[in-house]
Amino acid sequence: MLQSWNKWQLLETLSLPYKGKTLKFIEFTTPEERAQGLMHREQPLGNNTGGLFIYDEAERLSFWMKNTHVPLDIIFIDENGIVSDIHRNTKPYSEEPIKSSKPCKYAMEFDAGQVDLLGFRENESVF
Repeated sequence: MLQSWNKWQLLETLSLPYKGKTLKFIEFTTPEERAQGLMHREQPLGNNTGGLFIYDEAERLSFWMKNTHVPLDIIFIDENGIVSDIHRNTKPYSEEPIKSSKPCKYAMEFDAGQVDLLGFRENESVF
């Protein structure tokens, strides 16, 4: 968990091109990192920056906003890089499950409003 804290605190990021922009991502790849994610972060990430959750296998993903101070947009992406679901402006501190409608291998989290500004759409390829 400390590792995840350091990642988003220091903003160690990877870059991915998307629709003419360079997006920066904090990568969460281990079970511990994915469980912690952006919890406890008090400040927005900012424009073109998000969290990228990477799973070993495609599965039905379920997130929540427990201990998350900042409203987020959450995108679920299948193993082929196609956007399956977009959940906009999720409610901080909510323990209500936010689920993918089908098995997915990736999820992205952005500050609320960024998904529309960046042009993400369901059924479109991300990578």
